[in-house]
Amino acid sequence: MSGISGAVFQTPAIKASLSNLSSVQARTVAIGAPKALSDLSDVEMGSVADGAILIYNGTTGKFVATRDVDNRNLKIIGGAF
Repeated sequence: MSGISGAVFQTPAIKASLSNLSSVQARTVAIGAPKALSDLSDVEMGSVADGAILIYNGTTGKFVATRDVDNRNLKIIGGAF
């Protein structure tokens, strides 16, 4: 594989030029952190309200904010007192 070149146009700009290499591997990738739970792609905050909790929905593969817990697979163990 001869000369590989690329550019990522963001601030600050990242540019690269490589030659005589068969592969390129990124050593560090940094992505800005989400600012809120709703920024995450696997969280649905549609019915968020006071007292809501996040429940994982295995069918959709997302966490859903809800105040109603109706799932036969849920076990809440409060410990022994």
